[in-house]
Amino acid sequence: MKNKYTISLLVGFLFAAMPLALYFSNFDSKLSASHSVWGEFGSLYGGVMGPAFALLAFIGLLWNLDITKRQFRNQSEDNTFFNLVNLHNNKVQMIEFESIDGVKVTGFSAFKKYNEEFSRFYDTDSIRVSRIELSENTKNITDNAGEFLWKKYSDLYHEEGHYWTDKEANLSKMASLFENSDDAWEIQKGIIGTDDLISNEDKKSLISIGHVAIEDYPPEKRIEIIKRINEYFYHDYGHMLGHYFRNIHYMLKIIDTTNKSIEYSKLFRAQLSRYELALIYYNSISDNSSEEFISLVIKYDLLNGVYWSDICYFSDADKRSLDLECILKQKLTSA
Repeated sequence: MKNKYTISLLVGFLFAAMPLALYFSNFDSKLSASHSVWGEFGSLYGGVMGPAFALLAFIGLLWNLDITKRQFRNQSEDNTFFNLVNLHNNKVQMIEFESIDGVKVTGFSAFKKYNEEFSRFYDTDSIRVSRIELSENTKNITDNAGEFLWKKYSDLYHEEGHYWTDKEANLSKMASLFENSDDAWEIQKGIIGTDDLISNEDKKSLISIGHVAIEDYPPEKRIEIIKRINEYFYHDYGHMLGHYFRNIHYMLKIIDTTNKSIEYSKLFRAQLSRYELALIYYNSISDNSSEEFISLVIKYDLLNGVYWSDICYFSDADKRSLDLECILKQKLTSA
């Protein structure tokens, strides 16, 4: 904008100087002692330079008005942004979590509890995933999963020893059992036990097996699991967190329309606690998020600074990026 007015002023000066240059190049350039000659020169100067200076003054006025307009817009954007930040912080302080025993916490502590609840839902679903892997993908399960299943299998079918000495033979024997059954799901429940009867130690083993399986899934399969967990989570807590996520979306939309969007986005991200970032990530990989919301989260790198230990599955930032890109692609395809 500044260059536009600078060029306009230079053109105006050239326009004003050109008649003078033509005058002196065609007439005697010495100073005249004749009153009439000076009168003629004055008429030329006033006739040419008067409008030229008026034009330059008008350009200068437009420049000044534009500077004032931009200063007003910047001030207005600053006021709007910081008012929204204050509103966001107030909303965060109002977020409440109530435990089963009736204990209530708010603000940062509430987001921590919600994050723990999401992880609990994830662990529960990990047991389901591990059971599917053990019964339907037996030949390809990991060593820790194979050892766990073989111990249960050998106990039930009185195999000699519980040792994981011959991996291929043991896996083949167990896989054969599932493949020859009409109901592999019931077979594995008979070997391992139902969720309400297994020990805490076995439950931890199943959770661990499920975690590893989910981490190794391709993005499409992994996000379907996270989306399903989000449905359970949102069913229980959406009435408490829905308005929070909508406010985040609105903040990003406003930031995206400003001249200082990068600066504002960094300032806004600095306001978000570690547990808020984790929940925003989960919400992004859900049917509740929109194409626009995910695009803005990626554009302004809102999840930069997420603590990997706060995310319920894996610590690989590249995989998290793949998941976001995958869900965005799905949103664009379905639009």
